[in-house]
Amino acid sequence: MKSGWLGLLLAMSALGAPAAFAAADAAAAAPTTVIVLGVDHAAQLVSERDRPALLDAFLDRAKPDAICIERTPEAFARGDFYEFTYEAQDVAVPFARRRGIELCPIDWEPPVEDQRLGFGLALDAPPELRPLNGMFGFLSFAAPSLQRDLFHADDPAKLEKVTNWAATPAAKARHDLPRRLYLYRTYLQAQRVAAAARAHPGGRVVVVVGEFHKRDIEAILADEPGLRLVQPSSLGRPSEAEAAAHDRPEYQAAIAGFNLLGVQAASGRWTTPSSAARWRRWKRAAPRRRRGCCGCGWNCGRGGSPAPRRSPVTAPSPPRPARRGSAGPGSRTRAGWIRGSIRSAISTCAGGPCWRRRARPWRRAMRRRPRSCWISARPG
Repeated sequence: MKSGWLGLLLAMSALGAPAAFAAADAAAAAPTTVIVLGVDHAAQLVSERDRPALLDAFLDRAKPDAICIERTPEAFARGDFYEFTYEAQDVAVPFARRRGIELCPIDWEPPVEDQRLGFGLALDAPPELRPLNGMFGFLSFAAPSLQRDLFHADDPAKLEKVTNWAATPAAKARHDLPRRLYLYRTYLQAQRVAAAARAHPGGRVVVVVGEFHKRDIEAILADEPGLRLVQPSSLGRPSEAEAAAHDRPEYQAAIAGFNLLGVQAASGRWTTPSSAARWRRWKRAAPRRRRGCCGCGWNCGRGGSPAPRRSPVTAPSPPRPARRGSAGPGSRTRAGWIRGSIRSAISTCAGGPCWRRRARPWRRAMRRRPRSCWISARPG
């Protein structure tokens, strides 16, 4: 039996096992490059120096073999994202799918039972009523976020407050759960980044993650064998020409909707250039369809501008032109334009002209049938 195993090993050596070992050594000699881009979630919607087109252009410049995003593998498999991570579900994920790049979800969160035990509520469950501000309030940004740069998190001094908080236990141990979970969560994020890097030896992995996690992830991966950390700013900032080439109608629509139709509009802090101008450019660039749906979801056949996928952090999908007599995009006053846009967006939802046309046969059938048969007359 021993002689049989010995003969097999000798045969493998003769058939090229040394070449396989040499290839493995060459792969080990070429480390995987890991670039951790720290972001302020959804701030791309308010900062011109950190806008979605710049992130798109940066990902193109990085030429990644894989992109890691901040979501748990289980939720990502369901197509479920955090409501505030616009940069993940609306920029990084579509970019990767257009280019055929592998996506690696790296986040971790405690089970719902543990969340209720530690915090008294499920952190992912949306509240019945949104508070005006705080953790579950509608997303808005203060004035400093409007000046945020794409490489803001590369400067350790700008994250010093978070670093000190993570290194300092709470005054009372019973109040230290958020910090301890943060450290454990970031550690597991780093381990999943390392696993993605091992799956692409000699390649390049870009990590798009909240800036609070960046420094701790890099510290954990600093001594990881076969891995080389590179700061995003070392690749250079994309030029305005590159950003313009990577701009997309859905980016412009999201910026305009968030700044004009969301809570951000009430704050008076808008991104520049003007969001109204971005909306007008989106309407000019959006292709028209002769058939299909205007965005109401009923396949109404009216056609119109294809609406981008809705995201909880953005306003409703860009509205169709306002009906005659309402203040539409051609209105001279900005307030009238906003009111007309909101009115048009509402008409696109249930109760709008498409819905009424769909419901018209149902209403006629209800009038012709006995009251007890109304269910069988309902379409669909």
